[in-house]
Amino acid sequence: MKQKTYTSKSTLIASCLFLMSIGLTMTASANPITPPVAGFNATNVCDGNAVQFNNTSDPGSIPATPVYTWDFGDGNGSADVNPSHTYAAPGTYTVSLTIAMEDFYNPLETDVVTHDVTVYSVPDSKPGTPGTITGSTDICQGSTQFYSIAPVPTANSYTWSTTGGFIIVSGQGTTTVEVSAPIGVTSGDIRVRANNCKGSSSDRSKSIKGKTLPAPPNSINGPTSVCTNKSISYKIQGTSSGTTYVWDITGLPAMVNNLNENKEAKITFLAPGTALVKTYSINVCGLAGPTTKTVTVNNCNRMIDDAANAAQISVYPNPVKDLLNLKFQSEQNQTYMIRLMDITGRVVYFESNSAVEGENKTEINLSGFASGIYMLNLQSNESNQQIRVMVE
Repeated sequence: MKQKTYTSKSTLIASCLFLMSIGLTMTASANPITPPVAGFNATNVCDGNAVQFNNTSDPGSIPATPVYTWDFGDGNGSADVNPSHTYAAPGTYTVSLTIAMEDFYNPLETDVVTHDVTVYSVPDSKPGTPGTITGSTDICQGSTQFYSIAPVPTANSYTWSTTGGFIIVSGQGTTTVEVSAPIGVTSGDIRVRANNCKGSSSDRSKSIKGKTLPAPPNSINGPTSVCTNKSISYKIQGTSSGTTYVWDITGLPAMVNNLNENKEAKITFLAPGTALVKTYSINVCGLAGPTTKTVTVNNCNRMIDDAANAAQISVYPNPVKDLLNLKFQSEQNQTYMIRLMDITGRVVYFESNSAVEGENKTEINLSGFASGIYMLNLQSNESNQQIRVMVE
């Protein structure tokens, strides 16, 4: 007779639970649990009005019904999803929301978030008009600018607006906003009013403009061949209002004296060679250019040696190690300038002083200068002379 085998009920249950645990473990590994994230927002209100709370929580991936616990910060609370609450008195209250998720197979998961909510007191009257709006009248297209007002007494918020295509980027409701100027906008207004529980003030406004980079200077008017140590005028043609200009000289040492709001420059080239005169246009949006002019600089001054110039200018000792003595004659009381240039034309020493009629003497300390040949230039109202100096 064939023997029958029976499996007990408890054994079957244990086997099923084992298989279920394997399946659950595999499922959990393939699909990790996403915990809940609490979130909400609310609008500040005037005394006597209810605050409406908007629940923005993410329950995550646990397959269960979320449990919400609200604490309104005044000893009251709620378990509703989107509750409303009326506070007994004005003030600022810290509100918290807790979300809890739990099922048979997953442990308890919670998250908490807090925000402040303000209940405004009701004043006797609406606020006054805001004061002056501070901030630049110009905004470069494609960028932003900040604008501010001083706080208005009894005001609890501010409403900003714009015209002409300008956009409020951030700060709405506060005393400072960020405004952007999209490409193409040219002019408009920024406006602000103050608010409280009695109403709103009249608007304060400010005119603003959308700006672009300036056009480069059209051209430079001036000679292309000049002498050293002569002040030469160069002017920008076709200047624009609201634009300033910057001059730059490369290739040779030079002195630049800007005139007429930088639309003109008096340039003195200090060495012979080829120089590039450059000018740029500048406004609040940046710099454009350069516009250039190439200038040939010639040494038109008469070169003299110690013997030929003894009656007019002399230096000693020459060669020199430290102190160089300079002696020269002047036909009148006047200002003179001394420049010492190295063999590259770079000015390494400059002095401006007053000469008296007759003989004048001065000392130049060359103790820290590198050995080599230098050119000393003496310029006054009546002459412009140069002499070689050897530093040992």
